Amino acid sequence: KGGKSKAGETYKATFKMIKSGMRPLAIATARELTIGTIYGHCLKGLKEELLELEEVLETKQIESMARVYEADKEQGPYQWHQDFPELKTEEWRLFIYAVQQSNR
Repeated sequence: KGGKSKAGETYKATFKMIKSGMRPLAIATARELTIGTIYGHCLKGLKEELLELEEVLETKQIESMARVYEADKEQGPYQWHQDFPELKTEEWRLFIYAVQQSNR
């Protein structure tokens, strides 16, 4: 098996690091995983209600995303990333998921 983690342990490690205040890029670097993997873990954490968006993304980032989203809801994560490259597609997916959950 080598260095493989048991199912669920890798997510739990990411959740613990997020809860300690680390940001996704720092976690990816520290754990030698891709940023996409870490964002995948974060989405799982949001879906399982183990994480909140505010723990994953900075407040100013969420506020910027909310302004863009409210101005043009017809676009999607890919197009928003094209228009605002500082906001990653994966971050938009987290944001959209959180918005959809809050509208239920």
